[in-house]
Amino acid sequence: MVYVNLLPWRQQRRAELKTRFFVILGIVVVLAGVIILTINGQMKRELIDQEARNNLVRTAQSSLEQDIATITELEKQRAQLIGRLRVIQDLQGRRSIIVHQLDELVRVVPDGVYLTKFIKVGNRFDIEGVAEANNRISHLMRNLSHSIWFRDPVLAEVAASDKKLMNASSRFKLSVFENIPDKEALANSASASAANGS
Repeated sequence: MVYVNLLPWRQQRRAELKTRFFVILGIVVVLAGVIILTINGQMKRELIDQEARNNLVRTAQSSLEQDIATITELEKQRAQLIGRLRVIQDLQGRRSIIVHQLDELVRVVPDGVYLTKFIKVGNRFDIEGVAEANNRISHLMRNLSHSIWFRDPVLAEVAASDKKLMNASSRFKLSVFENIPDKEALANSASASAANGS
């Protein structure tokens, strides 16, 4: 029987396997290090890119906030200008109204009634005057209530006149509100005035 000593071969094989294992382990460690470094570098680049995008968004947001503040200020100025324009248009449109109201006042005041005070407060007129008789005051109130330029006359006071001004025996205070007629009422009034004039 022949005895073969396999021990050196086994040791040699074991040494080769050990060397191969350490080589493979080294390659794996190097590859893992390369992969980790690559992933880390990629993550850092992405982080830098994301930070740059965030800075861009912050800059754009700051710019937009400034634009919004400017727009808000411009809207306030626009609203103020529109308000002023409406006031001007209202004044332009109402410029002739007072002329019509004064003209109408001359028409509605009957003979024997004399006005001593005519004040406008908002859309209300406060009127004071003297009359030869109380029925003249009633006639004035009726005329004011039928006028297209006045509405809701209210008699505040009637008293005996302490001064005999123009043969007046009564002094009175009344208030009446202005009325802005529409175009149809103005046309009807104009045609009625023309018919009365002819």
